Amino acid sequence: MLLCLPPSVAGQRDEAAAGSAPSRDQTRPLSHVADGNADGRLDRTERQALQRLQLRVEQDRAQLPVGTRMFENMAYVPDGHPRHTLDLYLPADTNPRERIPLIIWIHGGGWQKGSKDLIARNSFVLKHGFALASINYRLTSDAVFPAQIHDCKAAIRYLRKHARSFGIDAERFGVWGASAGGHLAALVGTSGEVSELEGSLGEQKFGSKVQAVCDYFGPTDMITMGEHVRTKPGQNQPPETWPETKLLGGRIADHPERARAASPATYVSPTDPPFLFVHGDQDPLVPLNQSESLRQKLKSAGVAADLIVVEGAGHGFFKQPEIHDQVVAFFKQHLQSPSPPPPDSPTHVAHSDAGTIAAYVGKWAVKLPGGSAAWLHLYENLGGLSGEMWTVGAPSSPFPEIAFEGQALCFSQQRAVGDPEYPGGPYTGKKRLTKHKASVDQDRMTITLTRPKPDGTLQEQTFFARRIAPLPDKPDLSRLNFGPAVSLFNGRDLTGWKLTNPQQTSCWKVVDGVLWNDTPKTSFSPYAKYGNLRTEAEFDDFQLSLEFNVPSGGNSGVYLKGRYEVQVVDRDSRMQGTHGVGAVFNRILPMGMHGRGGGEWQSYNITLVDRHITVVLNGITVIDNQPLEGCTNGALNADDSLPGPVYLQGDHTSVRYRNIQLKPLIRH
Repeated sequence: MLLCLPPSVAGQRDEAAAGSAPSRDQTRPLSHVADGNADGRLDRTERQALQRLQLRVEQDRAQLPVGTRMFENMAYVPDGHPRHTLDLYLPADTNPRERIPLIIWIHGGGWQKGSKDLIARNSFVLKHGFALASINYRLTSDAVFPAQIHDCKAAIRYLRKHARSFGIDAERFGVWGASAGGHLAALVGTSGEVSELEGSLGEQKFGSKVQAVCDYFGPTDMITMGEHVRTKPGQNQPPETWPETKLLGGRIADHPERARAASPATYVSPTDPPFLFVHGDQDPLVPLNQSESLRQKLKSAGVAADLIVVEGAGHGFFKQPEIHDQVVAFFKQHLQSPSPPPPDSPTHVAHSDAGTIAAYVGKWAVKLPGGSAAWLHLYENLGGLSGEMWTVGAPSSPFPEIAFEGQALCFSQQRAVGDPEYPGGPYTGKKRLTKHKASVDQDRMTITLTRPKPDGTLQEQTFFARRIAPLPDKPDLSRLNFGPAVSLFNGRDLTGWKLTNPQQTSCWKVVDGVLWNDTPKTSFSPYAKYGNLRTEAEFDDFQLSLEFNVPSGGNSGVYLKGRYEVQVVDRDSRMQGTHGVGAVFNRILPMGMHGRGGGEWQSYNITLVDRHITVVLNGITVIDNQPLEGCTNGALNADDSLPGPVYLQGDHTSVRYRNIQLKPLIRH
């Protein structure tokens, strides 16, 4: 398809698309404002530039659709360059059981300036069921090609690794860019299987191939781009100043191989994803034939490629609604068609008579052999029954096998075959598929597990589950009263606290009024000999306030009633999304990323009433009276009807807590 659009509202130069907007990074609000004076201070001109951009960014954010969840300045390369950051925007009211496609925006600016921060002009895609990411990459003042494409691919791999935590479909990624960003988007699209352009930055276990590309007026062939610049009427800039020269680290004529390596046209193959080009026919910087030529090469290779030519338009972001509609239609066509079920989607369904199925449907609090907790969810699916179980150290795990034997329900799970590492600890040995057989008597379930032992014999273990009552209605928090604050930590010793498992090793101590877990463990593995700390007292609904300080890359958590973990990590942790700071672990995504860096004190104010939770992180509400569908991994028990302790996770890394206070709910 080649569509020509009239010049109405077209060709208006958009400063952000052209790349004049400076960038922002984690260490300073503006990376473009150099380093200030020799002592690191900004002069008056730099401060004014900073203030103008900050105001512009605030105005930009105000234009985002209502309810957009924003995660800013996530580092996609650990300890990388300040430009190795991205922002992620998630649309409001997404179904937590459905993964949504992602569009990744790459900004323009001649590869020498530009910023991920100004994104409102792209935000119309959020209204159509897409997530939107915006990435920074190293500019030519930082490094020459291929650094820029290495960065883009590292960002894509990072987003693919963390897709599940943000509810994103890792198999439905689109990329979109303008000008220099259009070039990089097209290069991502055609070089999906080109190993030399992958680089070694960041995550390496995931791929960078995308499923759709939208290129707004990006260069596609550096050799012909150089010819265009040399012959352009009125061109009097020396070659050393050309953006292409700065990208390649030298003149195109002197580096033809590098120019070809930087050209999307070099890598066209039949396996490339579909493309949409949008280009003005009066573009003075990147001629229309750049898009026309790559489109033709793609079509010759059998790849779907469409071109929208905007009549009278120059070099700038297009604002016409009809172009927006075409972009949305393109991404919908290629990204919103159903993808294969994610690996944690239940695909096995047990069938029986309606009465037998109904007896099992519901959520069940399970007490496993050895005393640890699990949470079982059985639900109707395709006229039968599907299920999943949550246990400590593991995400929700759908049953690979589920069937009825008469009135009994049989399901299988992977379980370790050896004995516990310590009483109440994890089972050891290799995991094998283990059969469970369950029977129901009203609200009580009896489950018999047949566990293979290392010597080949079988061991039967029987345990029980209790049906969990339906979730109550959302409480009206404005009408509730809470009692006086009770200090849970006296600042002197561990009075009122004990280990959740006395068989483990305590690394908890009090130093200068701070409760400190001084474990030497640095990994995130789910089990360790180091103990979790819990209150001796147990509580019903309450408001809890505390402060925490976790080191860079550290990990802990605050468990409410011993079953719902509010995550404790630094804002730059590798754990993000439903595992990041402000989240109810693996359950509820916070409204944006409002945590602080490792080693900084942070605060939580948490309200838990009628199995609904409100989380205020560092003074910002990140979860607002949301339902808790069940316990989280590591729960002491899964029975939502019971009171429980506050417990602090100590089996991961070191962490510090202080000012721990609780206000009990007063029920009339």
